[in-house]
Amino acid sequence: MQLFLPGIFFSFLVITITLNQTPTSCADDAHHLKCSSSFQCANLKNLSYPFWGSSRPQYCGHPAFKLQCSGEVARVTIMSESYRVLEVNGSDHRLKVVRTDYWNNTCPTSLKNITIGCTFFDYGSDSQNLTLYYDCPSPSFPQPDSFSPRFNCSVNGTQMINYFVVESMLENAGSSVSLSEILGTCKSRVVVPILESEAEVLETNSTVENLMAALDNGFGVEWNANNSLCDECQNSGGHCGYNLSSSEFACYCGDGSFPSSCKSGKSGSSKAPVAIGAGVGGVVVLIVILGCVYFVVQRRRKNAYKSRRRDNFMAPSSGDTFTSTTNTSQSVSSYQSSKSDTMPPRSYYFGVQVFTYDELEEATKNFDHSRELGEGGFGTVYKVAELAFRCLQQERELRPPMDEVVEILRGIKSDELGAGKDTEVLEVRTDEVRLLKKVPPPVSPDSVVDKWPREMLRRKA
Repeated sequence: MQLFLPGIFFSFLVITITLNQTPTSCADDAHHLKCSSSFQCANLKNLSYPFWGSSRPQYCGHPAFKLQCSGEVARVTIMSESYRVLEVNGSDHRLKVVRTDYWNNTCPTSLKNITIGCTFFDYGSDSQNLTLYYDCPSPSFPQPDSFSPRFNCSVNGTQMINYFVVESMLENAGSSVSLSEILGTCKSRVVVPILESEAEVLETNSTVENLMAALDNGFGVEWNANNSLCDECQNSGGHCGYNLSSSEFACYCGDGSFPSSCKSGKSGSSKAPVAIGAGVGGVVVLIVILGCVYFVVQRRRKNAYKSRRRDNFMAPSSGDTFTSTTNTSQSVSSYQSSKSDTMPPRSYYFGVQVFTYDELEEATKNFDHSRELGEGGFGTVYKVAELAFRCLQQERELRPPMDEVVEILRGIKSDELGAGKDTEVLEVRTDEVRLLKKVPPPVSPDSVVDKWPREMLRRKA
């Protein structure tokens, strides 16, 4: 587990670095795709940045260029005033607008001068001012022949005398009578921009019809909504937009959002294979790392398990020579007695001596029924097994003393097998006594006991 945790941390670090190298996100991809297509507003088609509105989200345009689309009319609000949008020229960053209150009208209910400011919009170079004078008194002196532009207007049912002039008309008016004196007596004056071409028409033909046409044709406006950054973004394959969080220009690319242009200098779609390749590579690296960690952990566990099994099956050493033997892929220790070289090797299970079938047959008088104590969970229990059960108790105070064990073994040897002068009395060696005293309480040797019934059947058969 201690090795597995650093492996997870290293894998997390690799994935983090990979994701940082490919800053693709679902949100950036959605912005890039959404802003890549143009939209239509009323009768205006193929609109793009900086305009937004209708079905186009705000992040695809500039906040100051929202369009209100209603039927066949598109409107934009500039300096809190509404303008009707007539044309949009994205390549020249120009549009043609007309004041909404002067559309097909020369007598608005509210007479006021407005301006478009100079932050995001500015008047086009082909614009010229048209001045409208309202509620002028009847002149008390003759007017010059060149001064004939006059139009009627009724406000609240009252007819008024009104005049309109353009700058060129005032400049070309040669008269001893000052026009400023004539127009200065009017109560209201409103300046409305018109196209320079329309001003030329009014100069030569100052009719009310031409006045209406000049107003309805509007005037040119140039916009600046980070135009240079947008051009740079589009040249790199991105799409212009606006970051609503930072209130700054944003260039949406296939691999993310950037301040001015796409990093690769190519279209965002070319980043998709790179991002996919990096993601697959990161997954492969993670799988390899986790596989190596799993292999090392399993190998350590296996070695530790083998070491514990080896320690459990190893008999305690007291200067004797040990030789490892095995029956079921487990180590069983045996050692040679230091007192007799003719003694057969003895086997141990968890440090406890394992008796052969011949030894058990001899101790139970060929498994005589008179030696039985009862039936246990693993088979018939004999008197010798009772002694072994007592010796294998985990609590030290429940085990019989060694003198009692020796006496019982000697009694079994002499009583059941007929001890005489030729009878060899069982000798308990001091090293075996020391072994029984020091060995920790073992687990029940199920694998050995299970073999007894099969061996008995084989011998009786």
